[in-house]
Amino acid sequence: MSQRESPETGAGTCFAVKKVPDPFSSERGAALLLALLVLALMIVLVADLSFSTKIDLKLARNYTDETQIDEGIRAGFAKGKALLRRDAKENKADCLHDLWAENADLSMSLDEVSIEIEIIDEDRKWNLYWLTAGKREEQQVERERVLRLLEEFRDGTPLKLSYSEARETSEAITRYLKARKESKGSDEGDVPNPKTRSGHLLVMGELLFGVMEESLLHDFKDEEGTVIPGLENFVTIWSLGGVNINTADELVLRAVFSPQRPDLARAVIEGRERAREEAERRLAEGGRGGAPPAGAVGQAPAPEPAMGGGAAALFGGGGAGGGTGKFLGYQNTGDLVRMNILDQNTLNSVSKYLTCTSEVFSIFVTARKGPLVKTARNVVRRAQNEFYSLLYEVRVEERPPREQDETTGTGPVPVQVVPRR
Repeated sequence: MSQRESPETGAGTCFAVKKVPDPFSSERGAALLLALLVLALMIVLVADLSFSTKIDLKLARNYTDETQIDEGIRAGFAKGKALLRRDAKENKADCLHDLWAENADLSMSLDEVSIEIEIIDEDRKWNLYWLTAGKREEQQVERERVLRLLEEFRDGTPLKLSYSEARETSEAITRYLKARKESKGSDEGDVPNPKTRSGHLLVMGELLFGVMEESLLHDFKDEEGTVIPGLENFVTIWSLGGVNINTADELVLRAVFSPQRPDLARAVIEGRERAREEAERRLAEGGRGGAPPAGAVGQAPAPEPAMGGGAAALFGGGGAGGGTGKFLGYQNTGDLVRMNILDQNTLNSVSKYLTCTSEVFSIFVTARKGPLVKTARNVVRRAQNEFYSLLYEVRVEERPPREQDETTGTGPVPVQVVPRR
């Protein structure tokens, strides 16, 4: 309502102003709501597209990393096999001072992938199939050997097995191997056994089904960070039977010479250590004097009485063989007699368990790139220049980004690898 004076009378006149409704006001409100809905939808679509793009980018990066890691593992296996092939040409025997055993210069990198290679001969271990070989009396002797090994392999740790635990484990392994051999595999039961023509185990992990706990078979670290050795370090299902006296652990050799003379294991190890020290001395002297050729072993005493009559064959000399004085290890089991470590009768009683060469090897390759770590194991049999794969298995780890190097604040913390020796 508004008031205005009349020019004729001077009296004020009131006028009522009527507000005319806007016919487009409701449409503008609807347009605003529609714009807001469209904006919200666009925000959701852009956010989803951004998220999807990041996921696709990460998947592509992970695929690239895994491809590079897989190629790195293949390269690692190729290098390991090349080293074993070269070793076979240089020396017929295998010892802990060969390049493959010392793991010297086995690390390498491929693009941004770091690769570590470790080679372990399976012939250094005791073959479990001796438990089911031969007559009943012979099998009983084998069980006693495994019993000693089980009793001693965790000496000095809080998880050392008692005599009763060791005997129970030994009997459980024997029962499983016999049942596996007789059935040759079955698809029945809660845990089907893979069918094999010989009835042999495919992997050591089969022993985890009702025979032993994983903590007994594999290495692990206790609460204080101490490495507790696993049984797999001392027994195998892959070797061809004999234990390599150049690489075997004293514990395995004690099982070989049990139950009569387990003390001979220390004598065998001391013999190869003395030979190595002699080889190093000759190398330091520049190979002066040299060693007689391998064919002369045992024909005459060596100048060093402590080494025994056949010590010269354990390292290459500067004689007719053209050697360099490098330690080669026991060349054959007869060296144990020639070095006065064993008498002939003792050697004859255990000769089927002993060898100086290794034919089956586990090649471990660990490839790392960023937080992704992949470890692959290839068990191979070396036959002249050929390799036959017996097992291939892979373990993948992905470390969270929070595991950073405390010194630099960048990069992943190196994985703590439990020694397999």
